[in-house]
Amino acid sequence: DHALQFIEDNQDQPVFCYLPYNTPHSPMMISDQFYNKFADADLPLRNRDSKREDLMMTRAALAMCENIDWNVGRVLERLKELGIRDNTIVIYTADHGLAMGSHGLLGKQNIYEHSMASPLIVSGPDIPKGESSAQTYIHDLYATLCDFAKIETPAAVDAVSILPLIRGEKEKIHDSIFLPYQDSQRGISDGNWKLHIYPKVNHQLLFNLSEDPQEMVNLAENPK
Repeated sequence: DHALQFIEDNQDQPVFCYLPYNTPHSPMMISDQFYNKFADADLPLRNRDSKREDLMMTRAALAMCENIDWNVGRVLERLKELGIRDNTIVIYTADHGLAMGSHGLLGKQNIYEHSMASPLIVSGPDIPKGESSAQTYIHDLYATLCDFAKIETPAAVDAVSILPLIRGEKEKIHDSIFLPYQDSQRGISDGNWKLHIYPKVNHQLLFNLSEDPQEMVNLAENPK
């Protein structure tokens, strides 16, 4: 509600609105308005290990996602009502991927795809509709937003604009990317290939994401 009012109050000047939703996340509390849709629903996507899943928590998480969809819709509708939707860049993203993946590992504590892969949806002026990209990117959007606003990115900022990628002017912006996480975990992603590095124990994992998106077969130990 505050974001909607902020946008309305500043509709006649350039405005930046950062709206971080705190869900889906514990505590798993959501109103019946959203929970009832999933209370008795047959859920096709479940944890492969049913003993590790709290089904009520899964239903609550889905209801929270429904609530986010509703609130994002309110923002977009307000932009349309104010007549500034076509002149506004809207970016939807997240801070990390799943909290629990197919490995049964906590998502925020490793560099598996289920942990690191998050959505990045962008709409706005001169952005093609319906296009998608599989380019791997660590989403530091500072340089991209500067590029959108035609502002020179400060030299001290270590970030790359992906505006050419978003606008379909380039198919890729780099070949490989370093995935820093902690001293105990590092990674390198290059196209379909991804290398996990655990320097403290001198251990490595290599995966072909096109054939093994869940990163279950370590090709460093089982080369083809």
